[in-house]
Amino acid sequence: NDEYKVRDYQDDALIEVLKHGRGICLMGTGAGKTLTMSLLIENLYNHFGKNMSAIVIVPDLGLATQTYNDFKDYKLTCTYSKWTGSEDYKEGSNIIIANSANILSKYEDNEWIKHIDFLIVDEVHKLGKSTAIDSVLNKIKTLHKFGFTGTLPTKKEDEWNVVGKFGPVVYEKSSFELRNEGYLTNVNVKAINIEYNTKPVYVKNEAPTKNYHIELDFLSCNPFRNKIIQKICSNFNNNVLILVNHIKHGEELHNILSKITGKKVYFVRGEVEIDDREKIKHAMEKNDNVVCIAISAIFSTGINIKNIHMVIFAAGGKSFIRTVQSIG
Repeated sequence: NDEYKVRDYQDDALIEVLKHGRGICLMGTGAGKTLTMSLLIENLYNHFGKNMSAIVIVPDLGLATQTYNDFKDYKLTCTYSKWTGSEDYKEGSNIIIANSANILSKYEDNEWIKHIDFLIVDEVHKLGKSTAIDSVLNKIKTLHKFGFTGTLPTKKEDEWNVVGKFGPVVYEKSSFELRNEGYLTNVNVKAINIEYNTKPVYVKNEAPTKNYHIELDFLSCNPFRNKIIQKICSNFNNNVLILVNHIKHGEELHNILSKITGKKVYFVRGEVEIDDREKIKHAMEKNDNVVCIAISAIFSTGINIKNIHMVIFAAGGKSFIRTVQSIG
């Protein structure tokens, strides 16, 4: 599609993965990994023809839909279809886009998965050694396995596991380089240190996990803390994404932020249908003054919304990968 200009580094990444026939593309979040994947697919299709078969595995349903729509925008010439819990793939598709949970649940009834020509995994850093999908990938026989991610796993054994399955990192383009070259927006990070007048009431002689949850409840339901988040959102006309870890916290914020005049406020959680999530993303891309509260497990990795000016990590958290992916 002529609307999309291929960047020099995407071309370089394509050359490297084709030259090696397998391996990992380590590209900073926001670099356009899906476009690079589509370039790889188009080249493989042009070379091997209509009998080529490949699976693109993504972490969740939302990314399956997003990837499918991106391929449609890029106008791939091969045939492709989605395979999710609610949708079946089209027989004879060159490319099948599937979320990992669906592959896991339906693998035993689909022997053909073992014999595909190419395996492409998006957000490959999620394939830790102990993940259930990991054992399925061991049974896929092709040597041509390609992994795309913005960050390798932080644990060494998980990193070795990914490299062992997909091969070495054959191309790398960091977020730092992308910002320096003007492809990504520079990010300003503001850490707000809040001092509370009260403290959580811990229970003596209880298990540490019990007191941990007491502290979580204290933070998510703290009126002062949530009022600060409300004030920040009130001072901006641009769009804001607020990431939370628990539904209770999201509901609390949704209730408070909905009172801001002139703001459209949404809350994305597991029960929100994929089509509704797409509508919310579309609303954010077309409008300003939109606040989207989202469970971090749903909206932290791979989600592409082109009109966000601020991200609030309302739940804090210590996961390096989740933080970097969310910023990207």
